[in-house]
Amino acid sequence: EHVGKRIGIDLSRLSWIDAQLGACLLTIVNICRSKGNEVLIHDLPRRVQIILQKNKTLSGAMVDNFGTTIPVTSFQLDAEIDFSKYCKQHLMRKEVPKMSRGLREKFLEGLDELFANSSLHSESPIPVFSGGQFFPRQDRLTFVISDGGQGIRGSLQAAGKVFPSAAKAIDWAMEMNNSARMGDIPGGLGLGILKEFV
Repeated sequence: EHVGKRIGIDLSRLSWIDAQLGACLLTIVNICRSKGNEVLIHDLPRRVQIILQKNKTLSGAMVDNFGTTIPVTSFQLDAEIDFSKYCKQHLMRKEVPKMSRGLREKFLEGLDELFANSSLHSESPIPVFSGGQFFPRQDRLTFVISDGGQGIRGSLQAAGKVFPSAAKAIDWAMEMNNSARMGDIPGGLGLGILKEFV
């Protein structure tokens, strides 16, 4: 674990990055910085730089002429309302399959619960980052919610539910009505709803 160091991230061999992964990159950079490290991204190929500027991972104005990026945005852990507005603004577009009003509400509710999981369970020392990309030719949407916390396995373990691997913990969490929430806090629907939707 590095503390108070200068950390360089060399991207010279990276020829492509999916735009939504900018959220993950910012999570890594901000976790490192939260420990007092200085982080420098260097030798960034122009093609990758353009992708990361179009989706707002990196500063510098770059217009997304195709309008397919969902801008990488940071949210404090208590910013559920802002996250919900962000999802409605950027995900309810023509590229998303047509849904009944009820299904659309359930889909957005599932995303809201994913954010709530980060807020309640991650114990992240940094904001949550989210972003995405539409791939119209492939009829595909990619969307990331990235926090710097303990992960699903860690949060379940903190609630007394131990799993032999992260994959087993995720499988359990993806089932409807499974939740690590205690007391009267409702939960356990979001991941299951999203799984059914996908």
